[in-house]
Amino acid sequence: MNILALDTSMQACSVAVMVTGDDRKVFSAYEEIGRGHAERLMAMIDDCLAQAGIPLSRIDRFAVSRGPGTFTGVRIGLATARGLALACNKPLVGFGTLQVLARGVPFEQPDYTGIAVDARRGEIYWQLFRRTGPSATGLQPVTEPLALTAEKIAQSLAAKASPLRLAGSGAEHVAASLASKKLQLLCQTGDLQPRAADLAELAAESENDSFSPLERVSPLYLRPADAKIQTGYAIDRQ
Repeated sequence: MNILALDTSMQACSVAVMVTGDDRKVFSAYEEIGRGHAERLMAMIDDCLAQAGIPLSRIDRFAVSRGPGTFTGVRIGLATARGLALACNKPLVGFGTLQVLARGVPFEQPDYTGIAVDARRGEIYWQLFRRTGPSATGLQPVTEPLALTAEKIAQSLAAKASPLRLAGSGAEHVAASLASKKLQLLCQTGDLQPRAADLAELAAESENDSFSPLERVSPLYLRPADAKIQTGYAIDRQ
């Protein structure tokens, strides 16, 4: 199976082509650009396909990160992935961005992994996972993706969620709120970004092989968009 995965949900623009056969090879491109994902994405896809030595028509499955993240970035990724999957009449699968991030956290031992991404305005995109093994199938979600304050995250964590590994740009905020909890805390800070190579691994190890090419992979937004339609200024249609 050949997989093309792409992620534009946060600050990075990331593409990966996974070619499977006698052995598995991944050809990837990754740039932290902040903005301009739409301008770079197609060129990065072409580069990865060229590295892999296969045309787009030989891709068997497309994968995309569906959020949470920046509204524009999520839309760019989904629109591009949908268009390519539809043009090639191949299945498209979507995974939550926090799950992709968790897949990229270095595995050391079975433990809980909390992905905490600074969502600004006092909130953190949060999801808790339980690691039972080093592969994607050993990464089990404990909670749904949520947008919470660090204090509410701390309140929701029981002492049994230990040892707890925190990763992401909001990890330090959560760690500070957990100071009074009796948890073995393994804090891994840093501005963790999703990588398409991890997304491709998730897509390859997914158990469902019956995805429909026309199945709609919807964006995952955890709060309303900052830009809103103004009322009182609409012009009546003629």
